[in-house]
Order: sequence, then structure tokens, then C-alpha cells
Amino acid sequence: MKREAYCAYDSCLQWQEDNIGCLNNYAYYLSIEDKDLDRAEKMSYKTIKKDKENSTYIDTYAWILFKQKRYSEARIYIDKAIEHLDSISSTTEIYDHAGDIYYYNGETDKAVEFWNKALQLQPDDKLLQKKIRKRKYFKL
Repeated sequence: MKREAYCAYDSCLQWQEDNIGCLNNYAYYLSIEDKDLDRAEKMSYKTIKKDKENSTYIDTYAWILFKQKRYSEARIYIDKAIEHLDSISSTTEIYDHAGDIYYYNGETDKAVEFWNKALQLQPDDKLLQKKIRKRKYFKL
């Protein structure tokens, strides 16, 4: 029901255009689908301007930059996300994203380190296992 979900996000933003929870989730789901990335980047940027230390929001912004192939910028933001990790962040996903971003910045050893950190938190993840074994990024 993706279409309905996006309509609900749009409706929410009509009533409260600065709802950072809605902005972050909407932007992230657009990035997952490689859809409307420019809009996603703008929405996500609003969230990190309002909450500069929220690692989940910063990770979303880094991930969107990654999807836009802006790898060096994505690295700056994923480093900030890691710096601000807390108990409510999706740590596994942030480490996985960090590995992907570092891989595309030509730092394979560091990428594998991050993928290993993610795998420690989610040991049954087959995609992470494959990335580590092959020392290469693989898309879902």
C-alpha cells in the first residue's frame, strides 16, 4: 500500500510541514525506492537542521546522499551519525550504511569493519555475510 502511505505522508505534511518524524520517514522510504531523491534530500535536510544530534535523521540524510552518488558528502554525514549513536538508533542499519558508504569512497577495509559491526548485531543477515565474504557492496 505504498501509494496510500505516501498520500498519508503528504497529508500529514500539509497540516504540519515541519513534522520531522514524518519528513524523515517519508524521505527514507523514497530513498529505499530510489524515487524522487531530490525531494527526499530536501525533506531530510530539514530534519537534521532541526535536530542536529539525532543519529537516525543524520543517517537518513547520509543514505540519501549515497543514493544520489554523492559519496564524499555521504561519508561526512554517516560519520556524524555514528558520532551521535544512542540507545534508540537503529545501530545495525547505520553500521551497514556506513560500510556501503565507505566502500564507495574506496575504503574497503573500513567498509568491512562496519559491516562486521552490523553483523555482530544481526548475525543471521545473509546480505551482510555476503558483503563481508566478498568484500564488496551488494544491493538488496
